[in-house]
Amino acid sequence: MTLWIPEVRQITNKKKIIFIKVHPIFCACSEQEWVIREYRERWIPRQTAELGYDAKLFLLSDSICPWTYPDDVEVTFFPVDNKKMAKNTHTSLAMLYRLQEEKPDLIIFKGMNYTLSTWLISQLKTKFAFIVGGHCVDKLMNQASYILAETQEQINDYFKNIPSVVFPKTLDLSLFKPNEDKMFDIVNVGSFEHRKNQKSLINLTYKYKTALIGDGPDFHKIRTAVHPDTYMPRNISVEDVARVISSSRIMVHPSTWEGFPRVLIESLACGVPFIALSSTIKGIVTHDENCLLINENEIDNTVDMLLGDEDLYNRLSKNGYEFAKNNFGKEATIPVLKKVYDSIF
Repeated sequence: MTLWIPEVRQITNKKKIIFIKVHPIFCACSEQEWVIREYRERWIPRQTAELGYDAKLFLLSDSICPWTYPDDVEVTFFPVDNKKMAKNTHTSLAMLYRLQEEKPDLIIFKGMNYTLSTWLISQLKTKFAFIVGGHCVDKLMNQASYILAETQEQINDYFKNIPSVVFPKTLDLSLFKPNEDKMFDIVNVGSFEHRKNQKSLINLTYKYKTALIGDGPDFHKIRTAVHPDTYMPRNISVEDVARVISSSRIMVHPSTWEGFPRVLIESLACGVPFIALSSTIKGIVTHDENCLLINENEIDNTVDMLLGDEDLYNRLSKNGYEFAKNNFGKEATIPVLKKVYDSIF
């Protein structure tokens, strides 16, 4: 099912690169949500086309989003073969048949450890690469032409012997931006599950005005334990997430395991100081320069200290904002993409 087909062009010498987001989209989205939620998936193929390649974007979905824009590359939605299967085990015969027709020079998968990529490559003779999206292990990773990792630490730990490069996460800085009007003292954004560790914030909700954004298996357990006035809207649009973050004084992220959480740079881009566990966030930000990295038993005292120290608060807010603006705008991916393509081709 093709969302939009651009005017037919005669392409003779261009290498064809197809981007595939391996995580399925099982919900209809509004035009606003498509613009915001899928911005990175659309920017990267667009930047690839601007570098002179024939770029296309393939997505798994049970519905078609009708909105496209003049500078988009061709975007195609494909149905999964069995919607009842777990999200990481989907396949799509329709996508396979289309790839066999397209004969791409390179496939770039967004995400690792999904059946879709293993299944497709087993039946196609083409080069492929991975954009790391959380998991750092995949059956095919040693055969990949390139790994676009989130951090240098991931490369050191998992991809030493594979051509790899740090591929910066990118933000729409017109959406995630500072806001002087504050509604909340503390905000946390993430799925409600054991590793996200929202239980460590329960006591703070009785002392500070708190927003906990997200949903998941532990939602009701946390909902019944926190202060009744805690703002917990479950899943909200990315635009609303940006609004809540920028309307908060600090982000507290007590997760015990992460790769590179997007909420980190979303928070910094809003000028909202970020507190996280030093055992979780490594090699991305710098303690006491643009964030605070602490032990779990220091969370409550650190929140009290930061909210009571105006000089420290303002320094972290300013440094964090500059760090995000200078390193994670959407143009930051262009030189990395050029390096990867020049190496592969």
